Amino acid sequence: MILKFNFSLKLKNNILLILSFLIVITLLLTNLNNCFFWDTVHYGSVHSNYYFSTNFSNLIVPNDIDSGYINTFGMYVAFIWKIFGRTLPNSHLAMLPFAIGIVWQLYKLCNKLIKPEFSGIVLLLIIVDPTLLSQMTLVSPDVPMVFFFLLGVNAVFKNKKWLLAFSIILLFLTSLRGVMVSLCILLLDLYCNIIFKGKLHLIFFSLLKRNLIYIPAFIIFILFHSFHYLQKGWIFSHKDSPWANTINLVDVKGLFFNIGLLGWRVLDYGKIGIWFVFFILVIKFRNQTVRLKETQ
Repeated sequence: MILKFNFSLKLKNNILLILSFLIVITLLLTNLNNCFFWDTVHYGSVHSNYYFSTNFSNLIVPNDIDSGYINTFGMYVAFIWKIFGRTLPNSHLAMLPFAIGIVWQLYKLCNKLIKPEFSGIVLLLIIVDPTLLSQMTLVSPDVPMVFFFLLGVNAVFKNKKWLLAFSIILLFLTSLRGVMVSLCILLLDLYCNIIFKGKLHLIFFSLLKRNLIYIPAFIIFILFHSFHYLQKGWIFSHKDSPWANTINLVDVKGLFFNIGLLGWRVLDYGKIGIWFVFFILVIKFRNQTVRLKETQ
């Protein structure tokens, strides 16, 4: 009876996994002719066209299109164009491996954090989130960034150091947002894999040893920006940058305005409802759905 139950549960979760794959793949294939949108015009088209037309002869792009960090995403799309042709559908298809990877990494994460009885349906609920689905219809660096982030989170939970180091490098190469979310992975890593008990010097050396995982990505970051500074004389931004007016210090009034703007965006996307329901479910079913942290 137990064997039959386990088989039925595994079959149900596998069906939900396949359904999640089909949803994402179908959505992407039915949006192959969508135009570049918003800042993806810059990151997915302008940068890619530069590298495509110059045959990757320059690492640093001209000032008028320079975002201030390594344009790996633009190089990747341009590389796909060189192989399959510079077309809009091929640009979208370049996102397909990452979209499939997001589903698989979410599946592994759900299996880690959620009891088997609920992991399949939780995966499906995450996949059908409008924000995540709509992002996958874009030719955007955020798609690989989400995949690399989930890859890093799963590497933390499995304590796979080389995979974690690799995912952090990929996040650093994706965008500055990738650098920022790497900090979240670092905090999760320290919580899961460092024991903050015992003598202080032992804790200190454990932290130093763990932080070695993040050194390769940091070295790449420093080397690129040093090279960029030597070539251009600036890093991140310059006075003639198209984004210069968006990078300003604000006073206390501006700080609260930005906080309010962020809250408005959260409400506008409907996320406040999702988080509210999520916290209620966690409190009510905390002993049934979420697995306890394993002893390190």
